[in-house]
Amino acid sequence: MIKNNKAAIQMNQNKTNNKNHPPATQNKYPRSNRLKIITLLSFAAYLLIFFLLLGKTGRAISIGTVIPILTVGWFYGFIPAICTYFLFFPVNILLYSAIGASYFNDSLFTAPGLGGSITLLICGAAVGKMRDLSVET
Repeated sequence: MIKNNKAAIQMNQNKTNNKNHPPATQNKYPRSNRLKIITLLSFAAYLLIFFLLLGKTGRAISIGTVIPILTVGWFYGFIPAICTYFLFFPVNILLYSAIGASYFNDSLFTAPGLGGSITLLICGAAVGKMRDLSVET
């Protein structure tokens, strides 16, 4: 019985060491590059959503900010998510001024805008913290 188990183990090792299957560490795109690409795509998705909603509703809506902030929080952690949240203040100001709107009057200092901004900060921080905790364990 012991000989059969040793033979079975040897056969499994031979199957896993097959030369036709490259090891998982030799990926064409390393994980860090994939995360950067996905993060940049989330920024592009935000811009796309911003301008699509502008064309559809006729007014600027920055709800798409949630996509890059949560993406950065998920991939990089708490501090980068908070930094991304504060990075989007000047980005939104530039986008709103590019279309002739005021970010502060039209979005931030309205009841839904202020509540949404605070909620976005909390969600980004929570997702980033969950990522940090999952990496620590």
